[in-house]
Amino acid sequence: MITVFGADWCSDTRRSLRHLRRLHVPHQYINIDESLDGLSRAMALNNGRRRTPIVDLGMGGEALEEPSNDTLTG
Repeated sequence: MITVFGADWCSDTRRSLRHLRRLHVPHQYINIDESLDGLSRAMALNNGRRRTPIVDLGMGGEALEEPSNDTLTG
């Protein structure tokens, strides 16, 4: 399962979530402003940096930082 770590105020997070829905890709969304555990997990996936969105592909720690729609489609 793909997990998107992001924030409601972030336009890239909203764009990424819309794109995944458009592609009918099952995913879950964790708002890092509301979940300290989610923030910790997102930062661990991104070398300790806080960026949004971080998309965890669920493939052994592979994650995308602020991916474009083309990257998400791929």
